[in-house]
Amino acid sequence: MQNIRAILSGANNAGSKSEQLLVKLCTDIAEAYLKTKIKKHSLLLNLANSSLRDFAIDCIAELFEHRNQELIVFEKWLPVEELDKLTDGELFIKLRRLVFSRVNDHIYNSYRSYDPSLGKIIRNIKRGIKSGSVEGLVISENGQYIVLEEGSRDGLEMPVELFSMKFSARFKNPSHITDILENLRAIFESLEEYKCSIDITALALIIREHYTAIQDEETPQHIDFGVYLNEETEAIISNRVEQTKKDLYVTYVVKNKLSDSEFSAYFMVVYNILLSYFKENKDMGKSYFEHFNEVFKNTSKDAYRAKHRKFLEYFAKKARKNLELFLKTENNSANRLIG
Repeated sequence: MQNIRAILSGANNAGSKSEQLLVKLCTDIAEAYLKTKIKKHSLLLNLANSSLRDFAIDCIAELFEHRNQELIVFEKWLPVEELDKLTDGELFIKLRRLVFSRVNDHIYNSYRSYDPSLGKIIRNIKRGIKSGSVEGLVISENGQYIVLEEGSRDGLEMPVELFSMKFSARFKNPSHITDILENLRAIFESLEEYKCSIDITALALIIREHYTAIQDEETPQHIDFGVYLNEETEAIISNRVEQTKKDLYVTYVVKNKLSDSEFSAYFMVVYNILLSYFKENKDMGKSYFEHFNEVFKNTSKDAYRAKHRKFLEYFAKKARKNLELFLKTENNSANRLIG
């Protein structure tokens, strides 16, 4: 290993040999790290139309911003008075972490420039956080990370690959940003050795990759109530709505987001919505707002949109998903018995 202490201490002179050695060392670290990611990000490298070495240089370029002949990033990262407190081995590990973070930042920022649709996912994530739909998740002061406000802890940075694996394993088909954020919080709480934070752009990439994988799978056929009598249809819908209500009770009532009576009233509306959708000739064509006003009397459209729509649409999506999963399971069981 090169004498990293000497390189770092002498690198603050612009154009010096030490600075050139530090550039080479950081580029070598970045290139080695990129080799571990080349399979996953080969498309990005093709879009960038650059060699791995050139891409590595682009990743670490901002580390070498000068101001008054000083490397301002390194000066802030490791003040001179802190340099002698660490061994060469510790300095190298610290430098690797700095370079790795810059490589990851550059990869995600490059995706954003080549893939504008990613920006839309990021905006939706930020809106979901700011709306307070999932308690305790906030955006960091620099706007780059989602963090757990309560019970945040020291620890290692959570590897993006680990989070992606946990995300895919825990949640097969998220349909709403609130679902994703609830899943994110659960992952934070389950991995006690890691910091409760994730880069927003990294999360957006994982979401986009996850949805792409889902789209590549065979789309299941829609399952209806054709084999059930009307009375059975009503009972099944009622059962699934009640189950969804129980699943969400703690999040919304116990945590004081909604009163018990208001929460129950929303699910009365959800029941009517699902009944109108699945049961032939039952209030066909009614809007969510019309269903809502049958329970929440004399509510204006402006008030509905401002206060109620986000809750009702989310509850209805969760209940419908619960219902369709139940019907799919029942249908598969029947097919096995027939077969």
